[in-house]
Amino acid sequence: MDELDSIAQHRHSASKGMEGRIVGQLLACMDSLGEPKDGEESQVIVIGITNRLDVLDTALRRAGRFER
Repeated sequence: MDELDSIAQHRHSASKGMEGRIVGQLLACMDSLGEPKDGEESQVIVIGITNRLDVLDTALRRAGRFER
């Protein structure tokens, strides 16, 4: 995802409710990627790029999301 900051800004500063819901859905999808299904781990890699790390929602920077 290029320019991740354009869709995943801090939820508390989102001007519209939809922006917060987009971030929430992105987080939920990323969390479910690591869950094994039928005994096998997911084989999906998510790469996010931004040059404005300070505006990203802090939940995206938590352990288990982008560092693997």
